Amino acid sequence: MQKGKSLGFLCLILLGYVAGITGKFMNEKYISSLESNWYVLFFCFLNLLMVFIDFLLYFRNRKLDKKTKNV
Repeated sequence: MQKGKSLGFLCLILLGYVAGITGKFMNEKYISSLESNWYVLFFCFLNLLMVFIDFLLYFRNRKLDKKTKNV
């Protein structure tokens, strides 16, 4: 049992960021004003990266927990 992490919730957050970034790229009005609004996508990608790292840490910690449980 994982302590304090929900894989489903992390997947939902990742999916939300991917959908949001995709929506920005599909919005012609946003793309035409990208020069002045570049920071929005920057922070979306930064947050996506941090959540993805947390996603990877979930599996790393799960593996470590299994090792310590078996010892």
